[in-house]
Amino acid sequence: KGVSLPSTPRRSGSYRSSRRSTLRQQRNSNDLPHNSPIAPDVEGQGEGSTQQNDGTLDDDAVTDAGDNADGTLGNATTTEEASIGTKQTEKKGLSELKIRTLSSVVTLAGIVALIKFTPDDTGLKGLIVLCQILLYTEVTSALGITGGLWALLTHMQSSLLPFFLKGREQVFRLITFGMIADHICVMVMSSRANLGAALYNFAGSHVAALATVKASSYWFSTMAVFGSIWVIYPALLVILNDTVAYLFGKLFGKHPIFPTISPNKTWEGFLSAAVATIAASGILGNKLVSPEIRVLNYYLVGAYVSFVAPFGGFLGSMVKRHAGIKDFGKIIPGHGGMVDRLDCQLMTAPFVYLYLDAVANTP
Repeated sequence: KGVSLPSTPRRSGSYRSSRRSTLRQQRNSNDLPHNSPIAPDVEGQGEGSTQQNDGTLDDDAVTDAGDNADGTLGNATTTEEASIGTKQTEKKGLSELKIRTLSSVVTLAGIVALIKFTPDDTGLKGLIVLCQILLYTEVTSALGITGGLWALLTHMQSSLLPFFLKGREQVFRLITFGMIADHICVMVMSSRANLGAALYNFAGSHVAALATVKASSYWFSTMAVFGSIWVIYPALLVILNDTVAYLFGKLFGKHPIFPTISPNKTWEGFLSAAVATIAASGILGNKLVSPEIRVLNYYLVGAYVSFVAPFGGFLGSMVKRHAGIKDFGKIIPGHGGMVDRLDCQLMTAPFVYLYLDAVANTP
């Protein structure tokens, strides 16, 4: 008390103007002094440090660092950083697009090879079985479901046994019911410690199996009745729809469809993909399937792929948001897991078989 502290003298306006000019020149030449207020962080010193050697706060340094009245230097720094961030984002987007494209081409080439070089579509059928296991595993892992192996076996045998027990549907139906009943008994007997967890694991495992194994089992039915081409043709439409939606969403997307579920999927990409898919459905159908089928049937399949199948992707996004994960897995570079790649395909497979069966049996 009674002791006055020495005040820091204010510098003249010409000195401050000269100081700012010198700092800008040093910044442009990347030759900033170590103790400059806008020098990069060194050993824990924050950017824009304004502490002098004697412990006092240099007001001029605060002004020189970019907090000056006109904000010229600060705005320049912000603009430069934003420009660098935009370029990095663009490079990352192009890199992801290249990886997605390459992995898609390799996947399609592998599927074509399986179909061409294996008899009676055995390679494609084996691939579907592998996909079923991976799909179910990814979903149950994301939702934290445990003890779901029995549900997987129950629904897999229900989709495979009909091909080995033709004409004896009653047998595999009895087996399926017996396995479900057994699962219920085991669940009840093991639920003493935690009733909620037991019910969650039981219900979740069977719902996951229905959404993945049961849905994909329609590919087997389609191949058996209508041929493998009716598995390939809709799958190509889904791939086309997904690709166009991704590209146009990246280039022109500004209006998200469901911001809280999937902010990267936009109306611009969704509608552009619908136009491209429906337009291509008739052309691909005549070329790949048969020109004798009414083109309206191809357009209806294309419309379903465009407006309904994408909701399989939205459902997958809901699961990922709930689980707090970015992708279901990393098995497919650029795409993520098997669910990330086949979510819309799983919405399409049952429709194609049911629609063809209804049309074929319509007088």
